[in-house]
Amino acid sequence: MLICPHCHRMVEDGTSIFASDSSLTMTAVPPSLTTGVLSTSAGANSGNIVSDSGVLNIGAGGSASPDRPVVADSPVTSRREGRFASHLAWQLLLTYASLMTLAALFLGWQLWRRPTRDLLDLPDLAPPANKDGRVTTLIYVPAGKPLLRSHQLDLGESRRFGSVEISAVGVCRGPLKFEYFDPSLHRNDFDREPSGDVLQLHLRVKNVSSDQTFAPFDRNLVYTRETNPREEGLDKANNLIWDRADPSEIVLYLYDLSPDSDWVVAGQNLDRDLGPGESLDVFLPSTDPLPEELPEEMVWRFHFRKGYNRRSLRGVTTVAEICFSRQQISQAALATSWRIPGDGWTHQSPLCSLHGTGPNSSLPSSP
Repeated sequence: MLICPHCHRMVEDGTSIFASDSSLTMTAVPPSLTTGVLSTSAGANSGNIVSDSGVLNIGAGGSASPDRPVVADSPVTSRREGRFASHLAWQLLLTYASLMTLAALFLGWQLWRRPTRDLLDLPDLAPPANKDGRVTTLIYVPAGKPLLRSHQLDLGESRRFGSVEISAVGVCRGPLKFEYFDPSLHRNDFDREPSGDVLQLHLRVKNVSSDQTFAPFDRNLVYTRETNPREEGLDKANNLIWDRADPSEIVLYLYDLSPDSDWVVAGQNLDRDLGPGESLDVFLPSTDPLPEELPEEMVWRFHFRKGYNRRSLRGVTTVAEICFSRQQISQAALATSWRIPGDGWTHQSPLCSLHGTGPNSSLPSSP
């Protein structure tokens, strides 16, 4: 095959496309490139041959040199590669989004299964820890938030929490009597009138540790509460009573007594250190006046100290709940006395009269 230097057409050997001029020189084309397209520069025999496999340079001698190929993708191939890259990107994005969704669902499921995982160990207010300019504040557990079964008791039941054992003695109804915080400064003409009828949750607390001495209940843990800015008319507190049928319906808080008050509730026995093996009866009073009609089933949540951290030596607190019914509330109270080893004092506290019924009547008396 030959190529015409004028029109670049390919003709058979020995054939001239110009009848009047047969002296023109034809450029030979290698048989392997007869299917390609040849282009040359004006006024020269050098050019490029474009074939299916690429573009080959043809020198002045007319021979093709494949040493410098210039490959150009076709528009169809570019579009296909673009669509493939876009499809791959979408697949990667959907896969990532699916993995993140599954991770979020798994985390939510874990939190739902253990709703109180972070509520079992709460910081202590005494002594306040000042870290990076921040003083320890009370963490409030939302009212009605469910606790683990291990932090729920029935009346007459005992359960261990850290270094203390809590026994739910009973719930009674009656007035509170008050004493001046320092009996030596008390004057007979300086008395405080008793309160109206309140509910009293009586607990027996025993230190079951071998080497820790601490106060399971103090006035800060019992009486501290704050106004809730998000819900008008409600306070934030870890000691409160609500309707078991409707956890959002808060029935009562604890008695409105400031932790810094000069008055203390007689026989309540707060702020008393317990050594290993020692026990103490305490009670928590509700506020007054009582509603005309109490719910049929109630939950009483209370906040207490269960020991201290052996590394930081700071106290560790927690919350627990006692479920009781309106029929389990005693209408009478009687006084019991006991002696704490090494104390030398005889303490008295009004305990609920259990009338010899139910599991409460089997609880042993305090030592």
